[in-house]
Amino acid sequence: MFIYSFIVNLSMSMNISAADITMAELFKVLVSNGPSTVYSIAKHEEMPQPTVHRTFKKLEKIQAIQVYIEDKASGRKKIFYGPTLDGIFAVYCLLDT
Repeated sequence: MFIYSFIVNLSMSMNISAADITMAELFKVLVSNGPSTVYSIAKHEEMPQPTVHRTFKKLEKIQAIQVYIEDKASGRKKIFYGPTLDGIFAVYCLLDT
């Protein structure tokens, strides 16, 4: 799976890119807060919304997060993302070493 390449990239502590650090931080916030929208995470972390959106798309591609709920009740579609078991397992393995 793609998630294991994510682990390898983060486990090399001397050569972590800014994008990988951002990805790990946003994943941690998502796990801590539960299912959230891109807007709510961007506001909470005081980070540009396009950065959060781009990072969520990368996390979704490597199957670390997934869409939980698509809410269209208030007119504008709100997409709630949450962690997958693969994503949680990958972070657990990363922190366990």
